[in-house]
Amino acid sequence: MAGINLGCVQVITDINKPEKCGYCKKPDTHYLEGGIWTFNFTPELEQYLLEFGWRRCGKFIYVMDKVKNCCPLYMIRCDANEFKISHSQKKVLRKITNYLRGKSSNMNENAQAKQTTNPTDEACKVMLKEAENEVQAEPLGATPLKKQPRKGLGPDPSKGPCLKAKERRKLKHKASDSVTDSTVDPNPKVNVSKPKTNIERTLENYLNDHKHDEGYAHKIETRLILVNPESPEYKATELESFRIYKAYQIKVHEDPPCKVNLEQYKNFLVTSAVSPHDGYGCYHLQYFIDGKLFMVGVLDLLQNYVSSVYTYYDPDFMFLSPGVYSALTEIALTRKLQIDREVKQWYCMGFYSHHIQKMRYKGEYYPSFLNCPYTHNWIAFDKCLPLLETGKYHKLADTNCQPIPAETYMQSAIIHHNGDIMPYGILAEANSEAKAHKETIKEYCQLVGPDFCQNTIAIFDFL
Repeated sequence: MAGINLGCVQVITDINKPEKCGYCKKPDTHYLEGGIWTFNFTPELEQYLLEFGWRRCGKFIYVMDKVKNCCPLYMIRCDANEFKISHSQKKVLRKITNYLRGKSSNMNENAQAKQTTNPTDEACKVMLKEAENEVQAEPLGATPLKKQPRKGLGPDPSKGPCLKAKERRKLKHKASDSVTDSTVDPNPKVNVSKPKTNIERTLENYLNDHKHDEGYAHKIETRLILVNPESPEYKATELESFRIYKAYQIKVHEDPPCKVNLEQYKNFLVTSAVSPHDGYGCYHLQYFIDGKLFMVGVLDLLQNYVSSVYTYYDPDFMFLSPGVYSALTEIALTRKLQIDREVKQWYCMGFYSHHIQKMRYKGEYYPSFLNCPYTHNWIAFDKCLPLLETGKYHKLADTNCQPIPAETYMQSAIIHHNGDIMPYGILAEANSEAKAHKETIKEYCQLVGPDFCQNTIAIFDFL
């Protein structure tokens, strides 16, 4: 990190105020441990904070309180280059392929078809009523008569008892064993065809199936556009993108319509203090079906990360499992960037909470790793599972692994004071206020780590 341009942040010192949790929806249970407003920022600095468990929301970057917060949240990342696509993920991609080929119906038709394949409540009531009438029609103590079941109901009395599948297989094998040698073909045909080889399809193979081909009923396309600063491509689609965002927030997250406006949208998912250069910065990955925008993935492209900030989609396309599709597409993008840049790339999925059902899907992207909230080492997801089951924050790293104490580097932290910029060690000798707030500055240094505080100008409200 040495030699990078200095960043500048405003440190929020009264951050620990409870709010409503956006995950479990409980009031006054959501706590932040640290928060900063960014003014001049670089992709290098954002990446460093990401690896210390911080999350970006517009120009505001925050870290969760490990003790007070209701939902234990851990930063999660996937090794995109080693990613193994699961059966359920393949199923989603095949479903989208069938939709593009015109072989599958929309969500409403699927729901109706599902209903027609199962007995309705009214049909069940009729069957139950008929059974009651039959029981009541028979005199008490009368000898039961064998009834011929109606067609489609009960076993066929003219046939033997129904055998279990296991028993049928035994009879089949027994019959094959009893065949005499005389029935064997003396000149059997030899199969000279080449043995079949199972070639495992990659993620890219499945996504290539979605490329438009002759005869396809629908066409799906993606486009990566820069949003900070606002590119012409973003400006041309801003209102449509916001319309989809608003519909998503109201339908999926049940936000009040009055709280979803264009200004809030831009502050959340468009505005960023990160200065774009060399292809890094804040982007929107747009998804189109038949030329119509239906989903947007908000991404930060960093030196070693594709960080997924947020994803929203048109609720009318929920039947295509757009969340899974966007994650797989972003993993494929991460893999491509690793080839292009020749630098290791990780796919960051933001926070993971084991006890929030709608967030558990993130653990299905294998192999994944969780960030230890105490040491900031990355620990394999499978290894963390026993600890996650307890529901509390845990030190995920080995017990012998300890964080670097802030006392060893806080003297070099860059502090702003009355227009001057100097290391904290020098400032504390000359300024009583800086010395009096030593613990606050120490806590800030511990939360952001040595490289960040030594390469970023920190502004405190008490200095």
